[in-house]
Amino acid sequence: MKRRNTLIAELEKHFPGCPLYGVNSGIHLSCDISNLSVSVAEVEKYAALNRISVYSPSTGGAWISYENETHSNLLLMGYAAVDQSRIRKSIALLGRSITRQQTLASLSVTRGCVTRS
Repeated sequence: MKRRNTLIAELEKHFPGCPLYGVNSGIHLSCDISNLSVSVAEVEKYAALNRISVYSPSTGGAWISYENETHSNLLLMGYAAVDQSRIRKSIALLGRSITRQQTLASLSVTRGCVTRS
């Protein structure tokens, strides 16, 4: 319960406004990042480079019907075998990465000048 609560608190802190699903379902939960300007694939890649286990339903082996596109922005996270300290560090690292990606995405280069879009 402590690990789950830690994960929820860290996600709410570093992924504000992203709905969480399955918080009472066991040893995994999911986070919908559709309101962020990064893709699930980008987050998965950054997580893998930093040895953080975060998956989408399709890469994590979950079966969801092809007609159901609601899973396209979900990240799956397990917490049963991860200590609270590692949860805090990992989610903070992912949060900083996403913030950095969003900042870069909001910049555009026009005629050698960098301007905010």
